Amino acid sequence: MLADDKDLLILDIHSFSDKMASHILTPPFPDVCIGTINGFCNKNIVNSIVDKIKKKGLSYAFNYPYKGSMMPNCIMNGSVKGNVVSVMIEVNKRIYLG
Repeated sequence: MLADDKDLLILDIHSFSDKMASHILTPPFPDVCIGTINGFCNKNIVNSIVDKIKKKGLSYAFNYPYKGSMMPNCIMNGSVKGNVVSVMIEVNKRIYLG
């Protein structure tokens, strides 16, 4: 259980394909999608992720083609308080499958 005075970083990491994303949205799609939830996002952490993506020469978008990030219900409904940050990182499969 998360104690009120503890910090927690949730990295929700997945991959996606242009083909799958095309079923719900219109391309082009970025190399990396960064998903965030309002109120559970830390700009310094997100900026650090973006810097690493840029250094690799990859494109990125926020909450496109997917949005949000995993967050336990006990935090979303406020029954557990704590400093919780959640960031989703979706890597386009074309990056590593060619």
